Amino acid sequence: RRDFVTTTSAAIAALSPRQRKSEDIAHAVSVAEALAAGDFFTFFKLYVSAPKMGGFAMDFFVDRVRMVALNAYVGSMNPLIDLHDLKRWLHFNKRKECFRFLKEKGIKFSEDNKFVDTKASREARSTPSAPKRGVAPAVRKPHPTKLTLKR
Repeated sequence: RRDFVTTTSAAIAALSPRQRKSEDIAHAVSVAEALAAGDFFTFFKLYVSAPKMGGFAMDFFVDRVRMVALNAYVGSMNPLIDLHDLKRWLHFNKRKECFRFLKEKGIKFSEDNKFVDTKASREARSTPSAPKRGVAPAVRKPHPTKLTLKR
């Protein structure tokens, strides 16, 4: 996160006043500022209002931002979050889309599937079930054999 902020700050500082007036550049700067601040509400507002083809460019990383936002919401709210609210906060067009995304990410729901159970979701997501990213899988030991070298 620190690298992102540093790199983004350096890129913004290098912009000329003329470049900063461009609608596209101003939007990109606002997106970078929202991400650096962890302001998900503003980020998704900018996602919807992206000029020209900016929304399509943001599609490449919007799911990662949704995951960061989801982790923040699930980690800070108890005991339930209304699925309708999460749909709006994570900016999904349809409830079914949101439900599928959450289910793929291991989120647990209430019995009626109208709420996210934050406690159960935190517990399920903290249980190690697969090797974490960046951790090498266990190496199988070779079958013990007796090696003899001929001279």
